[in-house]
Amino acid sequence: PPIVDICDPNVFSLVRDACEQWGVFQVINHGTPLSLFQETEFEIRWLFSLPTERKQIVARFPGGYTGYGHLWNMLANFGLKIMPNSGNMRRGDGTISGGNDYIVRETSGNNAWLIVFGSNPKTSGNINGLQFYEDGMEWVDLEPVEGALIVNIGDLMQIVSNGRFKSVLHRVVANNTRHRISKWFFYLPPRDDVALPLKKLVEFDRLPMYRTVIWKEYVEFKATTFDNVLESIRI
Repeated sequence: PPIVDICDPNVFSLVRDACEQWGVFQVINHGTPLSLFQETEFEIRWLFSLPTERKQIVARFPGGYTGYGHLWNMLANFGLKIMPNSGNMRRGDGTISGGNDYIVRETSGNNAWLIVFGSNPKTSGNINGLQFYEDGMEWVDLEPVEGALIVNIGDLMQIVSNGRFKSVLHRVVANNTRHRISKWFFYLPPRDDVALPLKKLVEFDRLPMYRTVIWKEYVEFKATTFDNVLESIRI
């Protein structure tokens, strides 16, 4: 993925090309001091070092998107409960024989990336881990540049750009020797706003690719189904 210098006189073209070709890029010379990144990382590490009861003060509310909590442990436990009742799986005593051992084995050590698959972080320092799927190239590592901001184009930008900008598939590969910190910032519209292709980008010879959708409904549907919701609103 490209590295874009904000001070470059051709920055608008560089950002446009990065959004169209990759859907992700790194930004340098953005004016945010490196010391702020370091202070933020210090505070994050301090938070996670606290006892659980202290962290629960800022626990995530049911159905909320922010706050301290767990995700994949809950999903793993849920999966173990429903899998014996699905498909051709034989129901024994209500559990999958060896199921827990399998999950522990397959999500430990070098396979720990399974626990964080689908996350969308900015890497901490020079510890790599963020990967993007590029058509024809499979998974591509994003080598972090110290002090750079990683910009990842999401579904909203693909909708409003009428498909010109790419919402890129990404994942995180866990590091089995060093801890890493993920710092996220999501820039989203108000929940009751509608998302649709911009009129200026819908030319007379190019029809809209996506129908109008209320952003709240779109996010909730994606959070509960993990499906490719973009295809579901494609015209």
